[in-house]
Formats: sequence, C-alpha cells, structure tokens
Amino acid sequence: MIQNTLGLQKPIDHTLEHIYFQVYKAGLEHALLDIRNHASVRTFMADPNEISLEDHLRWVESNLDPDCHHHGQTQLAFIMVRGHPRGFVLVRDINENSGEVGIMIRESDEVLGLGAVVAVLALEKLCFNYLGLKAVSAKASPHNSKVLRILRGLGGEEVEMSDEKSLWFTYRVTDCRSNKVYQYILKRYGHQGELVF
Repeated sequence: MIQNTLGLQKPIDHTLEHIYFQVYKAGLEHALLDIRNHASVRTFMADPNEISLEDHLRWVESNLDPDCHHHGQTQLAFIMVRGHPRGFVLVRDINENSGEVGIMIRESDEVLGLGAVVAVLALEKLCFNYLGLKAVSAKASPHNSKVLRILRGLGGEEVEMSDEKSLWFTYRVTDCRSNKVYQYILKRYGHQGELVF
C-alpha cells in the first residue's frame, strides 16, 4: 500500500539506517552548493544551469543571515545518510506556529524511498517537534512527479496560490499524524532523524 501511494517502483529500502539532520553552520557553504548543483536537483529548478559560487553565497546570505531575512526565522539542516550529506531541509518564514519547508535531495539509486522518509522525519522531528510549528507549507514544480507523489501521499492539503509555477501544499500536525503513510514511515524510521548541532 505504501509503495503504491508513493508511486515507488520498488519498496522503500528497509535497510535504510543512520539518517540524521546536521544543523548548518557557517563554513559549509561549499557542501551546500554541491547539493544545489547536483544534476538530479538542477533538473527540476526553474533555471537548470549550474549555480555560480557568487550567486550561491548571495542565496545563503538572503536565506540564512538574520540581518537580511526579514520574513521570520530560518533553520537549515543537512540530511545526513550514513555520515554523508544527501541533501538539506530549509525551513523559512518561521512565524509563531507556521513556516515554509523546502527539501532538496540528491537522487540515489542505492537508497530507495529516501525522499518519503526524509519528508516525514523533517516534518515530524524538525518542523513539528523541534521548531514547534503547527502548520507548514511546501511547494513543488508541477513537472516533478516524484515529489508530487510524496507530497500528496503524506496528507497535505493542496492549496491555491498566486504562484502559478508551483503547486503548494499545507501540512498540519494533526492531519499528518493521522495519515496512514505518515504513520507507517514514522513507526518504521521514527527512531532516526535526530537533530545534531
């Protein structure tokens, strides 16, 4: 059932272990750029061309520097699998009980279902537990069918937004925790996803 809901060709890798979130620290800009420039990530970006270091540093400053980011707090954490960065989670515009989450993961044939597992762990461990958010929004390109299957499968509500280039979803803590796919992944992998500072 879980496999069909998420549209996976094969079952989630049940040997998937050692997933945790490493909180971003200054000095890790190049590791972050490597993820943002990975071919599997660039494919679904509005501009598929490689990001220059100069543009990347501007992005880091505008998203992570508290003096430049005027829309609320921001939290960024690397997605670590078996000790290696596979992607990152960015939660921004954190205000009171809500925020916007974005997840970028380098595709990997050796770790099937990583996107779904990371999405649940990011929502549960980072957004709902650590940050105490009650609702989180996420967006995806209408052309990224893998991500759309995950977003739709986890109990998010698709919402109409003025941004016509993306599809937006809202995740409320109570809706997620009552979703069967979310429950299954959390039961199977919930012991993972700790936040490391």
